[in-house]
Amino acid sequence: FSRIECIQCHDAHGTNNPVMSQTRLTELCYTCHKKEEKEYFKTYIHTPVNKKQCGSCH
Repeated sequence: FSRIECIQCHDAHGTNNPVMSQTRLTELCYTCHKKEEKEYFKTYIHTPVNKKQCGSCH
């Protein structure tokens, strides 16, 4: 991470989302991991990614 601050991903004012993220967790991962998004589906289908459950591990 290069100079990533909490509020870039998390909503400082609270939210109904359990991780207080500004976007849905499945979309949040790919804001930084664009290349990985394409690679996951090109090489193999990683089960948590396929189910849009990245947060189950990370």
